[in-house]
Parts: sequence; structure tokens; C-alpha cells
Amino acid sequence: MDAKPLKPLWRVTLTHPPGWEESLLWHFREAGFEAAVAEQTFPAGLLEGEGGQVGADPEIVVVTEEQEVSRLRALTETVAKAFEWPQGSWRIQVERRQEQDWEALWRKRWKAFRCGNLVVHAEFHDPRNFPTRDRDQPLCLKAGSAFGTGGHASTRLALKVLQRWCRNRPPADLIDLGTGSGILAVAAAVLGVPKVAGMDPDPQSPAQAQETAALNRVAQRCRFWRGTLESAGGRWQAVMANLHSDLVRDHAADFHRLLAPGGRLFVGGILDRKAEGTFLGLKRSDLRLEWTSSRGRWVAGALVKQ
Repeated sequence: MDAKPLKPLWRVTLTHPPGWEESLLWHFREAGFEAAVAEQTFPAGLLEGEGGQVGADPEIVVVTEEQEVSRLRALTETVAKAFEWPQGSWRIQVERRQEQDWEALWRKRWKAFRCGNLVVHAEFHDPRNFPTRDRDQPLCLKAGSAFGTGGHASTRLALKVLQRWCRNRPPADLIDLGTGSGILAVAAAVLGVPKVAGMDPDPQSPAQAQETAALNRVAQRCRFWRGTLESAGGRWQAVMANLHSDLVRDHAADFHRLLAPGGRLFVGGILDRKAEGTFLGLKRSDLRLEWTSSRGRWVAGALVKQ
């Protein structure tokens, strides 16, 4: 008997400005485009920091049926306008492809990367195959739908802050607001924070974050639950708030409430055009700004409760 012909699908490649990979993946998957993957995020599969040639412009590849291509185009135009991408900074290419194992393809193309001394990789990677250094610390992520693979500029800024905070004496406890996949909370535990918590309104988040903690052998130090920011209580030596500009600004009083005296706060996901107003709102809540950092159009900051 002849094999059944494979169903024709369409490969849509979006070339976009750097730093937007994770935000784009989230928007596409929320719209039902589950087969979206980031391509060429890191040149030649090298760990970030290894040097080598600069990679091509970042791309998001979405595999979908023909009737969905126009909807994807319209979604991309909406997102580009919302993100204020300059004219000509992005483009879409469409080509017909035959059906294949797209999950296997995604696994093949998901690249590990280095952020400081953390080597971030997925559960299906073998870190023994990486060009690691003696001081490198693996951080294994559970594949899932919750937001947070480390690809976003703000997430990498947060990982670097955590390493700075934990270099000499890690904080006694830490809470990650909007923990998503748990990448920041688990990284804190891996770096030596003895008590870590994380919450997120995404129903997929707690289980995925707990599995990530288990993969890194720090599950006993971590607790995750589904809830809004208001569900968080207690006083914490460190608070991670890698959210977005409006949430950071609107919840400055909650950050102050959650911080112990002298406690440290990281805020991220802030667009450059909203940074001044956001940090002004935090200052009004008696949070002293220690420093800011940026990557592309994303700004992050570290503050201390006065």
C-alpha cells in the first residue's frame, strides 16, 4: 500500500530586531501557534561568552497551515506596532514545507547559552557535551509552556544580578514574582539561597517550575504556587520582579511590603521609554535605586528598601 501523502504545511520565518525572542514566542503561542521556535539565537550553537562570529539576525519560525498564514501576518504587524519596531527592521518570509517532527526539530535547534557562570540548557541536553569551564554552574530547564527560557534580555540581566547577590553571602530567602518557568527562582537556589518561593497566575507555571527545581536537585528549597502578586506575603531579603513596566510601576507599594528592611529588589522587563517614570514611582515608595542596566530596549534595575 502506498504511504499516505504528508500534509502540506507552511513555514513562516520572521526576522526581527534583537532581544524580542521570548516575548514573540509568548505572543504567538498565546494565539495558538504552538509550533513556534526561535532560530539562530546564538551563533553556531556556541555558549554565549565563547566568542566566535556574530550570528545572523534573530528569527522566529512558525509552522502552520495555509489558512493561518494571514492571521499570523496580522498578529506580527500588531506586535511590531506595539513594540515600536522601526520601519524596515523586520520581515516575513513564507514557504511551503512538508510535515515533519517539529518537536524534534525544536529540540535540535534549542541552544544552550552562558550567562555569567551559569550554563542554561534544556532537560534534553547533555551538559557534558558543552565547552564548559571549571567555574561554570549548569542550570537545567524543564521544557514547557510557561514563560521563561532565558532568551529574553531582561531574564539574562536578572540572572547576572542573582550571581552578583550570591557571590559572597547569598540572601537568606528570595521570592520571584511572576516566576513563569521558575528559571530565576531555581537559579537562586542553585546559587545558594536556602529558601526560595515563586508565584505566577499561569496555571502551567507551578508544576513546570517545581520540575525544573527537581532537575537541579533543589526542590526541597523551593515552593511554587499559582496566584497573583497580591497572594505573596511575608518579608524577604530579596525580591525578583522581572515583569513589565506597568506592573512594576503599579506594584511599587507591594514590593516595599514584601521586602525586609535593607532587602534587595530586582525589577526588569521595563521598556526604555517607560524607565524614567517607572523608577520614579519606585523611589516614591522608599526604594533606593542602586544601579540600572540595559540590553537593547530593555532596562532593569536593582533597588534597596530604605
